[in-house]
Amino acid sequence: MKSSFPILLLALCEPARAIALGGVIPRLKQEIPHARITLVTTRHSVELFQDERGIDETVAVDGAIFNLKALGALAELSRRQWGLLVDIGPSMVSRMIRSKTRLVVNPNDPAGPLRQMCQALALEHIDVVPRLAVSQERAEKAQALLDAGRMSPPFVAMAPGASWLGRRWPTERFAVLATRLMREDGPFANHNLLIVGAEADRDTAVALSMATPRAQIMEMTGKLDLLTACAVLKKAEAFIGNDEIWLRLAAAAGIPTFGLYGPSDEADAPPGPNMHAIRGPRSLAAIRATDPKLKLSVCHMLDLSIDTVLDAIDVVTPRPEADSAEDDATDVVPEPAASVGIVAWETEIDIAADDVVLSDDGPTPEPLLEQVLSDVVVPADAAQSEPVTEDLPKPSKTPKAKAVREPAHAEKL
Repeated sequence: MKSSFPILLLALCEPARAIALGGVIPRLKQEIPHARITLVTTRHSVELFQDERGIDETVAVDGAIFNLKALGALAELSRRQWGLLVDIGPSMVSRMIRSKTRLVVNPNDPAGPLRQMCQALALEHIDVVPRLAVSQERAEKAQALLDAGRMSPPFVAMAPGASWLGRRWPTERFAVLATRLMREDGPFANHNLLIVGAEADRDTAVALSMATPRAQIMEMTGKLDLLTACAVLKKAEAFIGNDEIWLRLAAAAGIPTFGLYGPSDEADAPPGPNMHAIRGPRSLAAIRATDPKLKLSVCHMLDLSIDTVLDAIDVVTPRPEADSAEDDATDVVPEPAASVGIVAWETEIDIAADDVVLSDDGPTPEPLLEQVLSDVVVPADAAQSEPVTEDLPKPSKTPKAKAVREPAHAEKL
């Protein structure tokens, strides 16, 4: 019987960064069945991993890491023998703990923490995607919250808030975008709207809900813990939001995620086929030229237009297939003014390459695990449907003798 292989994961950072560990933990358990994983993180981040069965021990550090309680816990960890230490903070704590192999994530590497861990540990990117474990009990709780708010599927989720004005897309643009997405000819026709965010985002969320002309809108800002929010987002058709923790929760939920980027680097966006980064014409370097420290109380998202976001979403969102007219001909008599099927956009849309920016993976360095685990074998494991367009029924010609003059506003309609 093999002895356990001790792994220490340090995530003394904000939840938006700590969430990257959610995609690595199950793969480490799969590659090293006898691994014993200890997670050290903050009180704010520990709730993300409440339902993760791959973690054998969790240590939550409350407040500053150099208070007496935290130092006592870290001193106890430093006396153990560790086979692998991963620090995604990074923090000074990892320097005080001995380990046979260590990986300290570089915060300045545009690859981001998840890609760096995949490259160093020789884990295939296609298998390691953002995820958070959600228990059946939590999933049922999420459904009960939606039922209590009378939020019926299908629905789209939005998070219009941001902790800094610089990366907050204007609320009125979210409202216009929601209206155009969910109208009859939009990619999410007849969908409902769910608004999520932190308590500090409530004013922004209320403004969005009041400005969006939809009958069924549910606003849940400040009402969900992070893991329950992920469980709720799993039931959404798509997510649109700024570069905040809610964006990463949506990516971890596995739904189509559209992130709006300005003064943040889309290269650090969550990896995976469901993640779509959308940027305006200005690059991050151009924004830094006007705001080097990225601290000014100025919105850097004004160059990102509604059309750019709408087009980027529409081009990757499949439209539902229309019902066959022949099948319904015997049962339903169509009225002259009713449209059949789904009407495609009347204007041809061109999407510039600069409007949608997808992150690229960097080169893969020498794996760290091979230094200590020669018996670990990494598996070699590694459509978008066109919009259904049907012509509108052509109106029958009216005899000249009975011609009726059209009202003045007919052309506008």
